[in-house]
Amino acid sequence: MISPELKGLLVQFLYCLVNKILSSRLIRRILQLFTWRDNCSDVIPAVMYEWRRSQIARAVLTYLRSFPEAQDTIGGIGEWWLPHQRIRSHPALLKKALNELVAKGFVLQHKGKDSQIHYRINRRVSR
Repeated sequence: MISPELKGLLVQFLYCLVNKILSSRLIRRILQLFTWRDNCSDVIPAVMYEWRRSQIARAVLTYLRSFPEAQDTIGGIGEWWLPHQRIRSHPALLKKALNELVAKGFVLQHKGKDSQIHYRINRRVSR
């Protein structure tokens, strides 16, 4: 499932791509009627960021479905659950993915005895 943010960014990305590739004046004029950004340099990184965030969210859910008793902090998730995703250097991206999963009800968060936020699967939704 693609988030609305990613859909919007993909549409902008495609607009920019078509605008760069096509040389027809008529097609360019039609494309210019849309009020999207003419500067496409910021669209590609945004699309890549959203795509990476959704990959991380899927990887977290896959892990939790395989290990339904698991729970950990952001640091532990990045280091132990997703070592191949190279998340340790991007904790903000992992946090955004986890926040999305919490907002959708797939993952629960609670403050542990160590005063850190711990994440685990919402068993009511996962069945």
